[in-house]
Amino acid sequence: MQDTDHLVWLHQSLHREKARLALAKTETERRLRTVWAEQKQREIDEEMRFLGISSEPINLSDDELLRELTA
Repeated sequence: MQDTDHLVWLHQSLHREKARLALAKTETERRLRTVWAEQKQREIDEEMRFLGISSEPINLSDDELLRELTA
């Protein structure tokens, strides 16, 4: 099993940065925090690539999902 602690930390960090962005009081702060949030998202994308985790959505019907889970 892969160690995903760093990926989890990155997701939490992005969540906190988005919360700070929502509370930003000036346009300069909003621009800065937007850049930081985008950087965090790129880090997450890179970490997922490194771990071999696909970010593509999996489109399964309920029946298909149930078959996969019980197989």
